[in-house]
Amino acid sequence: GVRAIGAAARPGLERLAGAVGTPGPTGDWPGRVAALLARDIHPALERQHAAIDAARGHGGAGLWAQREGEAFYADALAWHTGATISAQDAHALGCAQVADLSAELDGLLVGLGLAGGPVAERLAALAVRAAPAYADDEAGRAAVLTDFAAALDRWRGQVPLLFGMSPAVPGAVSALPRTVATGEAMAVVEQGVAPGAGGTLYVDLERPSAWSRGGVVAAAFFEGIPAPLWDAAATFDGATAPAIRVRGTRYAAHAEGWALYAGQVLDEHGLLARDPLSRIAFLRRRLGHAARLVADTGLHAQRWAPA
Repeated sequence: GVRAIGAAARPGLERLAGAVGTPGPTGDWPGRVAALLARDIHPALERQHAAIDAARGHGGAGLWAQREGEAFYADALAWHTGATISAQDAHALGCAQVADLSAELDGLLVGLGLAGGPVAERLAALAVRAAPAYADDEAGRAAVLTDFAAALDRWRGQVPLLFGMSPAVPGAVSALPRTVATGEAMAVVEQGVAPGAGGTLYVDLERPSAWSRGGVVAAAFFEGIPAPLWDAAATFDGATAPAIRVRGTRYAAHAEGWALYAGQVLDEHGLLARDPLSRIAFLRRRLGHAARLVADTGLHAQRWAPA
């Protein structure tokens, strides 16, 4: 997506341009950033893409087989989790979460009349059984945005009660620019361009029929409330935040870890209890995170053979 678009089309540049002239950024920052993207970032992405293409079909062993690979992986695991957990324990944790989440999904699917067979096959059958919730037209795009906004509004008042904090400015919902849309059911939150500024939840509307109503709720649940915006709200408190966060280093254990934890808390308080389709979509997202933990530790620490 980033390789295929011009720098000026990126939504962050548009928002940065709108901030010029207000307290904060001054000067031709959009032009300077666009030049940086064109001079350094896009060529680097092209080199990275070429390297990945060259490596296709030549998959080798995981990091465990590389020079100092085991030590590197242990450091990477500590950085990305913020925990002193071994790769073996992380693998076991991921396997346990996959089992627990699969059992929860099994119960929900049985309640909808889908019993027997692997959970993955029944999830696919559920998607086929349901008629598209949104049409692939302007009315469908508007309906997706409306449902995202409604989902955010439904929980916005609950989160400060549960966590004792809120973003500086409530997030907005907007269409992901078509220059970067892929037609997949995807939403991404973008932080404000200045400390304390609110963020926007960008929704891929290239193909509205890719969204289910449960998928909209689950995506809003994870990406919109609280997700990285809440993490950012805490980060900008320079008096208490660690220096590494104040200086802008993205720390996955804060951003993604906070989103997963907060989503779990909201779910445990029953916010999806009466909406089985949305809860299935939510648990399916969590299952994807757990499965990635299993696969990553499996390849790089458990010495799985590449497929």
